Amino acid sequence: MRVLIADDEQSIRDILDRFLRLMYKDQRVESNHFSDPMKALFEMSLYGDKYDLFLLDVNMPRPDGTEVSGVDIYRTLAGSHPECLARILFVTAHPENLDELKGMPLSILKKPFHFEEFRRALLPFTKLRTEKMAASKTVGIPGLDF
Repeated sequence: MRVLIADDEQSIRDILDRFLRLMYKDQRVESNHFSDPMKALFEMSLYGDKYDLFLLDVNMPRPDGTEVSGVDIYRTLAGSHPECLARILFVTAHPENLDELKGMPLSILKKPFHFEEFRRALLPFTKLRTEKMAASKTVGIPGLDF
């Protein structure tokens, strides 16, 4: 499983990473961490198809003091890479900041959270990944076994 984690707090990125590895302990987990939301957006824009899941904070200040929100990232991807949207889980202490996206199909995990809440929030993504993997398996030709 390949996951992008974007949060301005190192401790949150570490917790998300540990929880991912605990939940998917029988699978290889590769996670890329970003504290700068613009770098995360750049990665998603270029390599979004390579990721199974995006864990995004909503409010992320940049090193230069400006702020780019998860809403900004979502809107940008909606216009340029809509196929990524179904793989976004917002991890935030302020879900009210997502009100601008009302009516959109959003997945939200409210901070603070426990492992069980994290596990439940990831179940739809696990199902989506399983379906994607099953669909990508090569279909055999009847009568030809290799």
